[in-house]
Amino acid sequence: MKHFRDLLNEDRKFMGTILQFPCPEIVEILKEAGSDYIIIDNEHSFATMAQTVAMLRAAQSVDLPAMVRVPKIDEDVIKKVLDMGFDAIRVPTVSTAEQARQIVRFAKFAPEGDRGACPFVRANDFGGRDQTAYYENANKQLVIAVNIEGEEGVKHMEEIIATPGIDIVNVGRVDLSVACGVPGQTRHPLVEQAVRRVSELCLQYGKCSGTYIEKPEDAAKYKDCPGITHFLTVTPESVLIRGYRQLYSAVRENM
Repeated sequence: MKHFRDLLNEDRKFMGTILQFPCPEIVEILKEAGSDYIIIDNEHSFATMAQTVAMLRAAQSVDLPAMVRVPKIDEDVIKKVLDMGFDAIRVPTVSTAEQARQIVRFAKFAPEGDRGACPFVRANDFGGRDQTAYYENANKQLVIAVNIEGEEGVKHMEEIIATPGIDIVNVGRVDLSVACGVPGQTRHPLVEQAVRRVSELCLQYGKCSGTYIEKPEDAAKYKDCPGITHFLTVTPESVLIRGYRQLYSAVRENM
């Protein structure tokens, strides 16, 4: 099975999208379409834990690396999604190095953290795999991504990026645009400056960064940013809306 960390170790840029409504079939469709990964959203979606694990199963069945975005820094939620079988996690609105360290503590087993240990979880095939090696392997495989989404996070970005155990640091364009007083202007120079600075620091500290793109040609703007290793494309919902709007408009013209 391909893991998210495998993508980080490949010498290429990769792309995926985020799914904000619970639908395992869309996960399978995204794999068929050529997505390299999927983020299953638990921050802005209404997915239950049962629906979330159903989408994870779908991703694993088609060998599509899956990350989960949790709603906040919460030990119980982080533990549950990792026990569920996710080996990549994204946490929004990280503003300080202390918060980044807290995430690592919640997500990693000792000695790197203090995550609650149980060998009989789905992540370890309900105890079917090596119950001794599980903890070390889980720590090695886990990818931790955090989002900088406010002015305080921008101020402390280098400390956040330098935090041991953090693998990916992204800028939340929408939230940062609101925080900077330019709501919705996700390509505003203030936002772009933060995206590029995070990319530079990630390269310096041996970490990775990704960024959201709306159009294919947007990817070309970051050819000079080696710290940006991957892209997040528009959501399936957006593609469906645009596609059906064009289709229905064309049909009406021919009615």
